[in-house]
Amino acid sequence: KEDQIEDEIHFVCNCRIYTDLRNELYSKAELQLNSFSDLDNVDKFNFINIQMWRELATYIKLAWNRRKSKLYN
Repeated sequence: KEDQIEDEIHFVCNCRIYTDLRNELYSKAELQLNSFSDLDNVDKFNFINIQMWRELATYIKLAWNRRKSKLYN
């Protein structure tokens, strides 16, 4: 939705611009927690933030670079 607040949860769990990056991150999360797909977005974000901080850092870097290229190119 266009009227969503761009907070951390939106950036990691909702923004459609990063769907491919999120799918890769979520696939890795499901390897660590079988029930990951059953979690709500807040719990997904918390799990990734605590258990997968290296993978989250990679996601953020790739997503932020994509965001910069869309905004400034």
